[in-house]
Amino acid sequence: MSDLVLATRVAEEADVVKARQQARRIASLLGFENHDQVRVATAVSEVARSALEHGHGGTIEFVVERRTTPQRLAVTVTDAGRWAGPDRSAERDEGFLGARRLMDRVEVETTEGGVIVRLYKRFPRQAAAITPKVLAKIAAAVEGEHSNPMVELARQNRELMQSLADNKRNSDAVQQLNQELQETNRGVVALYAELDEKAASLK
Repeated sequence: MSDLVLATRVAEEADVVKARQQARRIASLLGFENHDQVRVATAVSEVARSALEHGHGGTIEFVVERRTTPQRLAVTVTDAGRWAGPDRSAERDEGFLGARRLMDRVEVETTEGGVIVRLYKRFPRQAAAITPKVLAKIAAAVEGEHSNPMVELARQNRELMQSLADNKRNSDAVQQLNQELQETNRGVVALYAELDEKAASLK
């Protein structure tokens, strides 16, 4: 069984920002961890931007599929543009490829009327099962919020800085590990040299 959480339109740039905010908020209320909230929000905004730029706008539907195990969030973005054929855009392809890296599954369907993109993200193991009552509360909470592009921009900047900091820590850890490995290798080489000397002495 699938339950609609929110349906919205993308007709201008501000709607892309709004869709990102809504995607993140929905993911948060459904129990996704912060890093998955960012993944969902980024994937939705990428596809929404593609719909605006190449499909002259479109619609976005956020749905919870309650009968799957685990339950999952499904986002469908529909536009009137083209994806395949001579008008196929490398930039549009890149947006879909980015979404595929961020979500569990991405389906692209081309029809005579346009392009339909479906994005799926499984609920985390620790997330509570979503009931119709909980879903109604989530829908009301998201619909009642107002979009603020500056707030979203500030949040994106924080996420970027956090990502850069994480990358720096990972880089430092790899560098230290390499240094320790080099020292270990030097120790092994010295040990083998000593063993060779002892072997030669015994001979």
